[in-house]
Amino acid sequence: MSSSLSDSEFVERDGQTIEHVQNTNISICVTADSISQALATFKQEYPPRLDGVGWLDEHLATVPMKTSMGWETEGGVEVTTDF
Repeated sequence: MSSSLSDSEFVERDGQTIEHVQNTNISICVTADSISQALATFKQEYPPRLDGVGWLDEHLATVPMKTSMGWETEGGVEVTTDF
């Protein structure tokens, strides 16, 4: 997570004022330690509800995966295709 600061310069010409925005090259960063602490606090305040959420390995066991020989699932069920 990061951001940068901008500075505006106003230029007046022919009775009109134009805003010229310049990047200051000053960056604002948040350390990984600060993000980790904030995430831990958030998880304590708002525990995740995972009821009904499947795990990746369960999902992969049911989804065909493309291999050099055709399509197969993690469980070994092969479905060959002619492309």
